[in-house]
Amino acid sequence: MNPNLQIILIVSILFGLATGIYDLALPYYLHEQNISFQNMGIIFAIAALGIFFVRIYIGHLSDISGRKIYYALALCGNAFANLITPLTANVAIQSFLKTVRETSVMIKESLQSVLVYEHDKKRFTDWIGKTRGMEYFTEGLGTILVAGFLLFTGYRGSLVIAGGLLVIAFLIFVLRFHEPEKVEFMESFIPPHPRMYDFFNLPRELKIIAVAGFICGIGTSASHCFVMPLFFAKKFDASPQIVAVILALHRVVLALPMIFVSKFLTKNLKWIYIWFLAIQSISISATALIPAPYLWTAVGVWFIHDLVGGGIWAPAYYALIQQNSRTETRALDTSKVMAINQLGWVVGPLLAGWLFSISYSYPFFFGGLISLSSVFILLKLK
Repeated sequence: MNPNLQIILIVSILFGLATGIYDLALPYYLHEQNISFQNMGIIFAIAALGIFFVRIYIGHLSDISGRKIYYALALCGNAFANLITPLTANVAIQSFLKTVRETSVMIKESLQSVLVYEHDKKRFTDWIGKTRGMEYFTEGLGTILVAGFLLFTGYRGSLVIAGGLLVIAFLIFVLRFHEPEKVEFMESFIPPHPRMYDFFNLPRELKIIAVAGFICGIGTSASHCFVMPLFFAKKFDASPQIVAVILALHRVVLALPMIFVSKFLTKNLKWIYIWFLAIQSISISATALIPAPYLWTAVGVWFIHDLVGGGIWAPAYYALIQQNSRTETRALDTSKVMAINQLGWVVGPLLAGWLFSISYSYPFFFGGLISLSSVFILLKLK
């Protein structure tokens, strides 16, 4: 096994643990601080908007000066946001910290895809499935850990523990990862330029994936932002410990097909992407239709969106982006597509905050339908 890929795998495991803790602890912490659903939507939307500009710029810089420094900065920024978040309940500050955190996560996602492709193109779907799959698997473990931490540390302490794990990941990556080739860093600062954000400069296939991803992002984020744990807590009256188990299994169910199926996804990537995204979308909408007394029936229907949905189409999605990105601007192209996809996460949380105040089921029901509509755009892929 390539030593650099081993380091990425180890970092992914630690990152997953921290993410699992953060994703469950943050909504409960904000709710505990009496922050309204609408303000939670604003916090998540501002974060998603900030990602768009920074992510593309960092992708451009990494094409010039190498990947390592920006991947390391992403881990550092994530650790900082986790450690500072429990110190305040101010909406403006929380919006800033959420922006730092989500931007760091998305930079890591973009560069990890590029790094894996540059280290092993032939086994890309296998490796991206393993690294992302283990990340999701340990997210599930991290979510379970929150249930135990609550007995001793509360939501504040859980967020601090997540930050500590990210500090360890940062140190391991900085000390052990080596650039595959010597890279000359910039002699002077290169400021952002409007051409970096020129969507029309992307190859045709990437434009299609970007537009479909934007629409899918709206639908997915409507059900996967702060409302995800609160949906089960409010509609089904599930305790924080039960919600922790549900969200943990949610990550594990997503991880399993990524780890064990991804290596077989080498052909018909377009149709793999389309069919399994459609199944995911239908599953999310169907979850909203399950009556309140039937918690575990709803959970079972919801798990379909990972096991026979995102766990299979995601590796195909990453592979299609890498196959259609230009060699000289690979990180910029990748970052640009994923950033446009992420713009959907600006709209989704705002929509979710409004829908959730009307009915706990609406973000899931309408989110799934919106996501399903993106499938028709993907039919235009060659």
